[in-house]
Amino acid sequence: MTVRFLSRTTLMFLCTGFLAQAPLRSAEDGLIDSIMYSLPNLAENQSVFEYRNAKELWLKALARPEVEMKCRAAETIAAAHMKGVKGLESTVPALLAALNESTAHPAVRLAAAKALVNLDAKVAAPAFFTAMQGPILDLREIVEPALAKWGHE
Repeated sequence: MTVRFLSRTTLMFLCTGFLAQAPLRSAEDGLIDSIMYSLPNLAENQSVFEYRNAKELWLKALARPEVEMKCRAAETIAAAHMKGVKGLESTVPALLAALNESTAHPAVRLAAAKALVNLDAKVAAPAFFTAMQGPILDLREIVEPALAKWGHE
């Protein structure tokens, strides 16, 4: 019984020592010929975004009563600003109206706050402070860093 245990232990030791000395193979060696083991050659993204009359459409969407449409409009305004679209500062009043609407769905108010922070709309600081007094807890995670960055009391 003891002899088998020692022989198995010895065998495992020898195998691990042998495997540790074996060279690792890769697809560059030419020894692995399967396509599965090589990284794909992906072309770079050549997407071009065009925003023709988009600002007017986003403002119309913010004025609609549907929650999903308002959320998408605010999120898209923020995304467009991140992609470098200029002139979105004129959407700040509509976003502020969506944030200040007391009967608005919390998701709409949250999306509007995210867009205002993304646009760096410092005029929204008093509205942010008022909105933080409400029941939307997620709003604090977005608004408090912006208020601190802007130096709002």
